[in-house]
Order: sequence, then structure tokens, then C-alpha cells
Amino acid sequence: MLFSKRILFISTLLLYALTAPVWAQFNYSFQQLSVDEGLKNSRVVSVVQDKEGFMWLATHNGLDKFNGADIKHYSLSSPDGLFTNDDIINCLVLSDKYDILCGTKNGNLYAYDRKKDSYYKVLPFEHSDALFNIYAILSEDEENIWIGTTGGLYHFDTNTSKISAVEQITQGVNEITSCNKEHLWIATTKGLYLLNKSTRTLVAIKTDDDLTDKLNGIDIMSLHHDQDTLLIGTRNSQILKCQVKGHELILMASQGFGNNEKNYPVTDIIPTPDRRHYAVALDGVGLYITDKALAVEETYISDDNNLNSLSSNGVYELYYSHDNILWVATYGGGINIADPNKKQFHVAQHIPHIYSSLRNNVVNAIVEHEDQLWFGTKTGISVYRPQQSKWKHIPALKKTIEKPFHVMSMCKGMDESIWVASYGRGLIKINPETGKKQTIHKTSPGPYQTQTNHLYQVMCDSEGRIWTGGIWGGVSIIDEQQQSSYMVNISNVRSLCEYNDKVLIGTLFGLFIVDKETLEVSRPTNSLLLKSRIICMNVHPTTGNLFLGTDVYGLLEWDITANTLTQYDDTHLPSSYIRSVLWDKQARMWVSSTGGLSVFNDSTRVFDNYNISDGLANTEFSENAACLHSSGQMIFGGPKGISWFYPEQITKSAQITTPLITNVSLFGQQLQIQADGPLRENINSQKTLKLEHDQNSLSFEFGAICYTNPQKVSYKWTLEGFEEQWNGPTSVREAIYSKLPHGNYTLKLMVTNDDGVWQPEVKTMQISIAPPFWKTPLAYVLYGLILIGLILLNMHYYHIIIQERHASEKQQFFISIAHDLRTPLSLIKLPVEKMVDEGGKSESEQRNLNLVKRNVDRLTNLVNQLLDFQKADLQKMQLQVEKTNLNEFITERLESFAPLSTEKQIAVTASLDEHATSLWLDRSKMEKVMFNLLSNAFKYTPMGGHIEIVTELSGRYAIIHVKDTGEGIPTNQQKNIFQRYYRATNAINSKEVGSGVGLMLTKQLVELHKGKISFKSEYGKGSTFTVKLPLGDKHYNPEEIRHFESEESTLTPIYTDTVEVTESNSTGPKLLLVEDNPELLDNLAIELSSQYQVLKAADGEEGYTLATEEMPDIIVSDVMMPKMNGHQLCVKLKGELSTCHIPIVLLTALDSPDYKREGLEHGADAYLEKPFDIKLLKVQIANLLKNRQLLKQKFLEPSTKVEEVSTNSTDQVFLEQIKAFVINNIDSEKLTVENTARELGMSRPVLYRKIKSMTDVSPQQFLMTIKLQEAARIMKEEGKNISETAYMIGFTDPKYFSQTFKKYFGVTPSQYLRG
Repeated sequence: MLFSKRILFISTLLLYALTAPVWAQFNYSFQQLSVDEGLKNSRVVSVVQDKEGFMWLATHNGLDKFNGADIKHYSLSSPDGLFTNDDIINCLVLSDKYDILCGTKNGNLYAYDRKKDSYYKVLPFEHSDALFNIYAILSEDEENIWIGTTGGLYHFDTNTSKISAVEQITQGVNEITSCNKEHLWIATTKGLYLLNKSTRTLVAIKTDDDLTDKLNGIDIMSLHHDQDTLLIGTRNSQILKCQVKGHELILMASQGFGNNEKNYPVTDIIPTPDRRHYAVALDGVGLYITDKALAVEETYISDDNNLNSLSSNGVYELYYSHDNILWVATYGGGINIADPNKKQFHVAQHIPHIYSSLRNNVVNAIVEHEDQLWFGTKTGISVYRPQQSKWKHIPALKKTIEKPFHVMSMCKGMDESIWVASYGRGLIKINPETGKKQTIHKTSPGPYQTQTNHLYQVMCDSEGRIWTGGIWGGVSIIDEQQQSSYMVNISNVRSLCEYNDKVLIGTLFGLFIVDKETLEVSRPTNSLLLKSRIICMNVHPTTGNLFLGTDVYGLLEWDITANTLTQYDDTHLPSSYIRSVLWDKQARMWVSSTGGLSVFNDSTRVFDNYNISDGLANTEFSENAACLHSSGQMIFGGPKGISWFYPEQITKSAQITTPLITNVSLFGQQLQIQADGPLRENINSQKTLKLEHDQNSLSFEFGAICYTNPQKVSYKWTLEGFEEQWNGPTSVREAIYSKLPHGNYTLKLMVTNDDGVWQPEVKTMQISIAPPFWKTPLAYVLYGLILIGLILLNMHYYHIIIQERHASEKQQFFISIAHDLRTPLSLIKLPVEKMVDEGGKSESEQRNLNLVKRNVDRLTNLVNQLLDFQKADLQKMQLQVEKTNLNEFITERLESFAPLSTEKQIAVTASLDEHATSLWLDRSKMEKVMFNLLSNAFKYTPMGGHIEIVTELSGRYAIIHVKDTGEGIPTNQQKNIFQRYYRATNAINSKEVGSGVGLMLTKQLVELHKGKISFKSEYGKGSTFTVKLPLGDKHYNPEEIRHFESEESTLTPIYTDTVEVTESNSTGPKLLLVEDNPELLDNLAIELSSQYQVLKAADGEEGYTLATEEMPDIIVSDVMMPKMNGHQLCVKLKGELSTCHIPIVLLTALDSPDYKREGLEHGADAYLEKPFDIKLLKVQIANLLKNRQLLKQKFLEPSTKVEEVSTNSTDQVFLEQIKAFVINNIDSEKLTVENTARELGMSRPVLYRKIKSMTDVSPQQFLMTIKLQEAARIMKEEGKNISETAYMIGFTDPKYFSQTFKKYFGVTPSQYLRG
């Protein structure tokens, strides 16, 4: 019964407001914030707003921070505390020193560290066990905190961190509030106390008898002190209002709440923002608004059927935030928020099972009739009579057999009757007074019919005629005065509007214009009016222009007189699907659409938009369901009920919204506050975010402190230093930046309030991305130093290159000289060696010839040393070591210097260790080492001096000392003595000549033997050079070792200085000599003419011509020649078929392995160095010719294959071509020498010389040999008999075949098969 009366009261109150001014002072409508919205617990006991504007909610499961859109949870539980679960909070207050303080059930006091965004304990751990269940906290200044618990009152000194009990108060403390500078009011479970703060003693309170009785031992739950007034709330539902005069309390008023059966604690009393009322919280009853005399003016309780009521009657605390929003903390119902800043939109909706409400929420039509409001719905009509506070429904909701009908549109007729266009029931006329209905449909008898029963619109024109139409049929016109009906053939009707003497009909296919008198139909000329789906129309009250609401094309304004059309396409309309257009009494245009309700701002020429978040019942409205009430109210219908309001109360929001940066993430990972991380404190406290160069992909999440419609807040931001324009405005709350370059940036954020007004505050954050090390100033300094270093290094390198180039030029000069010396040395050496070998000379002549030979060898050694120096410089010198008797080797070297020793009268001694007998070394290279050391010793030792050679063994080394008593080397120049081309100053100034390469080459040769060379020298006294060579052969590579004993140096006999010219051999093999030095050419020709037919050519070109003409059996050629060198000659001869078989021997002064390899790669058969041994040359020529002769003889064997007698690939191809031609034509008459030459592309003489030189047989014999060799293969491999074989190879007589076979191969076919 109580429930039904409450619902009836609320519904009546709500709907009465449709036609009456709002009489309530506050008229709070509550919005709930519960666990569903993100609260950690629904038991909210306390609420405060901090200095930044955040709302803090104390629950029984920690703290929640709320900014209007986001909730962040803070837990106080910590494993290092006395209680692991410390999240049951009893009270929450602001503090100057600690920002925010909260007390818990476990007796702990926590403070908020805003920079770290966390809570920490304030009280020392060793506090008394009596300090338990903190219910009240008062922090008046930075030094004193008063704490009320169930065990009494305590004082905490923040300077000393000491806590002490107020001994006179030991009962439970519920509230502490300030009285004045010296005193505090203490509300306890046993009454009210006044405490002297300085002495911490109680002060007697003076009261009259009546007040004394009321306060005596009573449980006081709440206090509020305001100047000279003290409000006292008790546990037994009473509020006492007292005047304060010093220590005296005078009762001014008292008020009891609840009933006699049960008392309800008054948990909180606070003044309302207007300071003329009090808001009172009663645990178990709800919220009361009283006047100053405590008379109740408004009551707010929990109602399960009203979403805007309190969620719980267990109200614990009340709080007004800065923007006058009321926050109600409830037990089990979360936090309830009453926001007076919300737009004053009101809603009327269907309440299930309640007759006194809308019959259905889908409202399609609204009509005002006298003191009634008619609402056309999906199931009929609801009529509200505000004077009687009654609802009437057509058809009735109870005890009726009449079926509901779907109302699409309604209008008032001239006789005050209500005409209803229904969907499916035709046109219905209702008498408002009697409720009598008349139905006109498609088949109605009498004068009135409609073209369709499915009507969408109905309108009464100025002459009282009723116009109606729908999707099908045409437009019907009911003229009751003439008792007739007419039809206009226009279908798909959605809107009707009278304009002067015309009726405008909006359809799904554009606009039609009907003349009211003639009913003639016309169309507008504007194409947009022809193609638009016109849903609604209305005429502007002052301009007379027609406004048309369409689907897709939005809102159109048509100046019919000027025939101009304006489209509102850039006016911030939330949707282009318009449902109604209406003007209020101030001529402001209101437009409903599928995106909400909009009002046009004439000054800005844009729309201000509202939706369900502003308190409207609908975001999408119904077509043409709009009404301007005579009271000035505007009413709009939709699928979720009706929304009504007074337009003058809908103003721009003045709410101040604060921008926030809520989170920052790096590479998708949210940053946490860390002492050594980029985020060192609360993100909204930290001014600068410093990042490393690789932390350059980050995102920011935004928010705002806005408690009125926070979802309507818009954001815009920019990152200065990276972008020039702002991003937004948008509802998106995240900005993402990837791979930012290093540098300094400023993130700027701006927000709007709930009405789109941009706020002046700009939230900024400095972002500094450090450059990578390679882009730091230090790095650039290093780059500069490196660049300078590179420049200096380049200059030094260039200087070295120049020196190397000069050295290379000098070296090349020496090498060229050495090369030029080798040929004349060869010319000297050849006759000298011949004379020495001939013998028959006198002793004096023989001695002189030997002296010449030795000095030729010495000069040759010098030349070779220059070439070795080049090889050493190119690191191409290779060892060929052999086991050598060291003492004998040194003795032989000393003997070559005996004449020089005698000449300069230098005493030479040798102290040779008899144990140093065997050593592995390269004799030729070590000979150069000893020659250089001894040569220098003799050069720079004056006459009468002394040179000593000493050998010894020391560990694993054989040591050679060369000591002299010469000039010595200056101390300051000794470090350069082994450098290239370096000569000490005393050596340069001496009479001795030198190149400066000897000691350098000596050092390289010693090191090539894995040895070491050093010296000691004293200027003016002489020098000692020491060579250390390792014993054994383990330190050499296998390819460096020669496994035979070295030959001993022997002296050759001396010959007479005569040259015997031998007559040229006219029958021997032809030998072609190609040499550009005439003397060497003639000398070689003389030496070789006794054995060969010698042909001579002075250069490569002449040699090539002779070779092709004479077809020599062998060619001996120099390499370095004009016109065509030896390598080119070799390539050319080996590349031609006619000459490729000729063996070639190359002679050169260049003994580098690269030169030898190059000559052999070009086809040379042998390679000799100048000066060469003539005997070696003769042997080489004889061997090459002998090998060629063996190949020729092998060819005459029956089983020999052609490729076995070819010496190169060109000859092999040549022979295989001949063989293939012979085999293919083996029994043909085409097998002739002429046809073979033609097949090979050469003349018969060339073919003759080629085959003759290769095989020693004529071409005819060569062809027959191939035929007979094929016969031998056939007999052996195919098993044919002699006769069959003879016929197969073209012989007509087997006997003649056998004779020929024996002639060529020396055996008969039968013998060949048997053998």
C-alpha cells in the first residue's frame, strides 16, 4: 500500500510539472556511481574534493579517485603493516600539511603523497592499541591533528610525530569540529564536549534545563558549526539547532525525524550552496532538505522504480563540490550524484503497471487542447489533465473490448475535435468532451472516405478542411461544411503544411504544391526539393520562410518569394535525418533529429546539441512529435517517452573543466612512477618527461575533471616542435606518436566543457628526447677531433705515398738498370765460361779468366740483389733451404774477398765454432746476406784495419758476428740504419758508393729465415753485426725445404780468349731465335748452329713472320722486345692452328715467379733467366725436341689415339676434326688431301707443313694412318675379320689392306690381333 502511494505521488508530481512552473527549490535528480561503473565497493562512507578538483570516495575496500569519467583505485593494504587488510576506511578529510588524510578501522592514519600518487602511514607503528577504529579527524593546521576513535580522543603532533590521548575523553568519538581558535566541539557516544586545545582539558558548557536534558548522555553522530550556530545530529533522529555564546549553548530549534517505532541516526548535516537551507542525512531514511528553522521542504528516498532516486536510504555523508553538485555517500548504494548544472530537461515515461503514466513510451504525436495534453502513442492516446492530476487513456486500459490503435499524427479541428491519423485504422475523429469517436476509412459509407487506412499525417487548414495521407493511395481532403471529400493523387506522404493559399505536401519523393481552391498540383524548380525525402515542414514565425526537415540532406530553408534554397550543412547538426522543426516564444529554432535535440544559435550560426546524456528521454525522436505549449514549454516525443523543458532555462554551461593527462605509455607499456624511470612523480605534477633516444614511440591518454556530462567533453592537442596544427576537436582521448626524432617538444592539451565551450586552461608537458650518443655535443666534438685526425692522417698518408712513389721510382730505376745489365752480362759470361771450359791456357791467363768470371758472378749477384730487393718489397721472395755446413759456407764467402783484403791490407780472421757445422738455409739468399755484411765491413774499414768473423752456438740458435774496426755509425742515426735507401752521414761523405738498400735487404732475408739481425756500433771505433739463425728445419714450411745436399762451389779451368765459329747445320731441326740484342742474337746463333738450322729475328713481329713462313721445329725468344714482346708472340703463335704445335722457350731478365707464370700461361714450354747457362739452354732445347719426336713415333702405333699426340688444346681440336672427317668418309672417294684441307679451312701447303711438323709424315700418309688405326679398332673392339674390316674402311682388296697395314705399323693384321 505504501509502495503504491509513493509511486502515485511521484508520477503525479512529475507530470504536473508539464503544465506548471517548477515549485521545488532543488528538485534533485540522482545519478548513481556504483560497482558497475567502477567503484571498488558499494559501501561509501566519506567523500571530499581535493585542491585539484578530484573527488575522493572512501569505501570499505580502499579509496577511489574520480574525475567524472574515470575511477582510479588505491589500496591501503600492505604486507609490512600490522594488518594486511587495512582497506576499511571510516573517514576522509583534507589537510594543509598532508593533502588528504583517511582513518581506517584498524586505527591507522594515512596521508596522500600527490607526487608519488600513493598513500603512506602517518602515525608511528608503536601507537597504543586503544587507537582503534578511527571515526573522526580534524586537521586545522600543519602542526596538530585530532583523531577520534571508538576508544577516545587523541592528539598527534606532526613536528615530533608523537601521539597522546586526551585523558578526559575515553568514550567513542563520532565527530570533531572547530568552535573557535581555542576550542573544539567533540561529539561522542556519551554527549557533547568542549575542549581547550592548548590545555587539552574540557570546558564546561552552559545550557538551560531543556537543552541539558536533550544532550545528557546522548549519542551525538554529527555536528556542524557555522559562525554562532551549532547544529547537533543525534542517533535518535533529532537535530538540535543552538546559538553559541562563548561557552553557552542556547536552543533555537529542534526537529525530530523518523517515527516513534524506530530512531534513525542523523549522520551528517551541511548547509546547501545557497546558505538558506540544510541538507540532512539519515541512515535508513534518506535525504532531507530543511529550511533554517529545520522545517522539511524536500525529501529524497530510494525508489526501485525511479532510476533518478537515491540508490539507498542508508545515507552516511553529504558533500557539495565546488560546482554545487551534491554527493551522497550511501551504505550499499555507492555514491549518488545530484547535479544542478545539468540541463533542465524533464522526462515523462511509461511506468509499468501504473495507470497514472503514459500508456506507451513510443510517442508519435502531441496536441494541446485547452487544459489537456494529448499524447498519441503506438497503442493509443494518453490524455493528461494537470488540474485534476489525472490520466485518461483512449482506449481505456482496463475493462474494454476496444482494440488499441497506432497513432501516427494528430491535429485539432475547427470545432475543437481531435483528428487522429492511425496506421491501419484510417482517420479517427474524437470529441474531447464526450470521448465519442468517428472512424473514416477507405470503405466508409457516406460522403467521407480516405484513400488508405495506413495514414502518416493529418492537418486542418484555415478553412477547417482535414488533409490526410499515407504511403499508399493519395491525399484525402475531408470538407465537413460541404459534407464531401476530395482526393489528390500524391502518395508516400510524410508531412503536411499550409502556406498562404497552398498546401505543401512532403513525400519520400520530394515536395508537391497543391492549390487549396483548384487542387492543382505543381512542383518546385529546385532539384534538391524534388529528390529529397521530406519528413517535416514548418514556417518561420517572423521571416515566413519555409523550413523543411529531410532524410540525408538535413535541414533546408526555402525562401519561396525569392525561390532560394539554403542547406544547413555546416552548422554542427548531429544528424542529417531531421524529425521536427519548432520555434519557441523567443523565436529560437529547435530541431529534433535522429542525433538528439538542437537549438540554433543565431549569433554563431551553429547548433548547440543535446542528447540523452543531458537528461533527454531520447536521442532519436519521432517524426513531427513536437509541441509548443501555451505556457512556453516545449515538448518532444520519441520512442522512449517525452522530453519537456522551458527554453529559457536551457543556457550555456558555465562549468569549468580541467584538462588532465591520465597516462603515458612507451611502446604500448604504461609508465609507472619509478625513482630511476622517466616518470618520477604523478604525471600531472611532473613538468618534464625526459626520455632516451630509443624511447621515442609514446602515447598519451587524456581526461578532464568534469562531473556534468563528461562524455560530451571534446579534446584537442598538439605537440609543439613536431607538428604545427592542433589535432581535433574529438572525443578521442589518446594521442599516439611513433619514432619521434630527438629534441624538445611541448605537449599541449585543451578541453571543452559539456556545452562545447573551450576552457582557458592549457595543460602542458615538456618532453625531452635525448639524442643518441652519436648526435650529442660530445660526439660532435669527437667527430671534429676525428676529422682533424683524419685530415692529418691523410696528409701523413699522402706524404708517405709521395715518399713511396719516389722510392718506387728509384726502385724501378734500379730494376731497369739491373735488367739492362743482364743482357751484356750474358754476353760476357757466355764466352768467358766457354774459354774457361776449353782449357789449354797458361796459368796467368787461366787466373785472369777466373778473375773475370768471379767478377762477372759478383756483378750478376749485385744485379740479382736489386731484383731480390724488389721481390722482398713485394713480399714474393720464397726460400729453398738445404742443409749446409756453416763454417765451410762462410770460408768460401771469405775467399772471394781475399784480393780486396790484400789490396786494402785488412787483416781478416775467422773464429769458427767447430760445433756450428750444420745449418738449414737458402744458400743463394744467405750468400747475399754475407756478401752485404762483408762488403760493408771492407768498404768502411780503413787500410790496416781488422775484420773478424765469429760463429757460435747459443741454445737453439747459430750466431754469426761480423766485426770491423771501421768508421762506426753515429748514435743518433743508428735507429734508421735498416730503413730503405738510408745511409749514415759519414757513409755518404765517404769515398764509398752505395744505394742504401743492402742492409734493408739483408734484414729481410734474415727474417725470411726466421732469424734476427742486430748491431752494436761506436762512432769512430767500428761496428759488430750479429745474425741469429734458428737450428733445424722445423720452422720452415715443407715447400721451403730442398731434400738433397748442396753442391760445392768449384773453380773452373781458364780457357783462351778465342771464339770458334761453327758452320751452321743444314740438316738438323729448324730453330728460330728471336732477340732484340744483336750481339746476344749472333752469339746464340753461333753456339746453336752446330746442331740446328738457325733462323734469326730481331723482334717479335719479324719472329712471327718467320715462324709462319718457315715452320720451325722450336723457337727461343726474348721477352722484353720492341714492337711485339715475347708473351705477345707466344700468345699469337699458340693461338693459330698452323703454329700452335711449335714449342717455345722464353728468355728474360725478369726472374719473378709472376713473370714466369704469365709466360707459361701464354703457352710457353720453358722459361730461362738471364744471364743463363748455355749448357742448360741446349739441354732444354734438346729435351723439348726429343719429346716432340716421341709423340710423332707414338702416332705410328696402331692403337694410338689422336688426342694422345696433341700438345695443346688447339692441336687436339685440329686432330679430332681430321679424325672425324676421315671416319665419316672412310670408304668415300671424298677422302682426299684437298677435301680435308677445304674441310679445315686452310690451304693444302699449310696443311702439309702443319701435319708434317706434328707427325713427320705427309698429309696423305697421315690420312692413311688414321684409316688404318680405325681398322685396328674395328678388329679389336667390334671383332670383325680382316676382310670385313678392309671393305669397311674403303679397301677393295683385303690382301692390299694387309700389305699396307704392315707397311705402316710393322706387323700384319693377323699378328696385331694375336699380339
